[in-house]
Order: sequence, then C-alpha cells, then structure tokens
Amino acid sequence: MRGARAMVRGVAALALTGALALPAATAEPRPGSIRDVAGVMDGLVLIEAGNVIRKACPTIEANRLRGILFMLDLKNRASVAGYSDDEIRAFVDDPAEKARVEAAADRWLAERGARRGDPETLCRAGAAEIAANTQLGRLLRRAE
Repeated sequence: MRGARAMVRGVAALALTGALALPAATAEPRPGSIRDVAGVMDGLVLIEAGNVIRKACPTIEANRLRGILFMLDLKNRASVAGYSDDEIRAFVDDPAEKARVEAAADRWLAERGARRGDPETLCRAGAAEIAANTQLGRLLRRAE
C-alpha cells in the first residue's frame, strides 16, 4: 500500500510540475470549448459513471492509480489543445458543465440497464464493465 501511495504522489508531483504535459504536435486551432477536445467529454462521462457505481456498490471500488492517470491524460489533451490550467480548472468547476456530464453519465448508465440511486443495477453494470475489461472496467475493481 505504501508503494502505491508513493507512486500516486510521484505521478501527482509530475503532473503539477508539468512534466507529463505533451508538446503540441500541430498548429490546429483550439476547439471552442474544452468539451469539444477529442476524448475529454467521453472521459469525464466515464469518470462520473464510475463514481456513481463505486459510491452505490459496496463490492466495487475505484482503481485509484488508473483513475489518476486517466484524469491526467484528459488534462493533457486539453492542454495540448491550447487550454491553460486556469481554463481547465474553471471548466471542471463550472456547475453547468458538471450538470452536462452528470446527465450524459446517467444516459450512459441507462444504456447499460443501470440507474443512479439503484445499487442493484449499478453493481451489475459495474461488474459487467470490469469483466469485459472496458475503459470503465479498468478504472474500477472488485473491492478487497
């Protein structure tokens, strides 16, 4: 457990210093909103769906290291697209964007037969994602 915590702290330190930021490969114009950056909105929806599942289902927990790395990848995508740390933080903290992500996560869960507030359906959906080794399944794991 100590090794995992040290690794998480190391990754967080690299992220804070910008050592994980990727250089911009092209001079494409930046999208009008961070939500338009390829993969960012879908990634945020998966994170929200995973949070809903892990909070409602006692047999499933977050795979924290994978989650941190996944979030850093999303942040790097926005940074490479030209958004500053302050713009990214403002986007993530924006109540309207949070509501948009929550609504999309609810739709994503519904497509898998799960509903926010219904632990039985959420546990079933989470277990299926873990078993199928989907992106969300890799962000979750069976509770120890």
